[in-house]
Amino acid sequence: MSYINKIFISNNFILWDYMENDIAINYVKRIGKHIKVNYVESWNNSVQNTSPCQSLYKHIKFCFKQDFHLIKLPEPLRVHVTKFRTLDYRFPIQNGRYESTAREERLCRLCDAQVVGDELYFVLECQNVRLTELISQYISPYYSQSPSIDKLSELFCNNG
Repeated sequence: MSYINKIFISNNFILWDYMENDIAINYVKRIGKHIKVNYVESWNNSVQNTSPCQSLYKHIKFCFKQDFHLIKLPEPLRVHVTKFRTLDYRFPIQNGRYESTAREERLCRLCDAQVVGDELYFVLECQNVRLTELISQYISPYYSQSPSIDKLSELFCNNG
């Protein structure tokens, strides 16, 4: 109980020692909700203010909940979508951050367009034959017609 008591005190719920059992159960539920609200608020602030999140993630993850792709997509595709959403990929835009390459020099290596290889470009614009074949299997042509960060956000926020 001392660990729980410390959590209560750190969240300004300091009456634990004076409660009866049935009151304590409701108190635990309240503190649980309070802790979740604090965590979600902290998570939201970190998404909005962390540098790597400046590009895609803050545009596609608006609330703290389980995402559609984790439930509905087949596992191989789910793994790739999750890696993409969490910046766990080897696109030039991401690798260049660690190699101290200027953003405008982080060009797509899959085509000859000499365009910055960011998330928007790879998913909706790159003309690499293998990539366009793969994308056409899973993504509606609507998204690649006049591509924008808004369409990319819409695509990744789509709930099926």
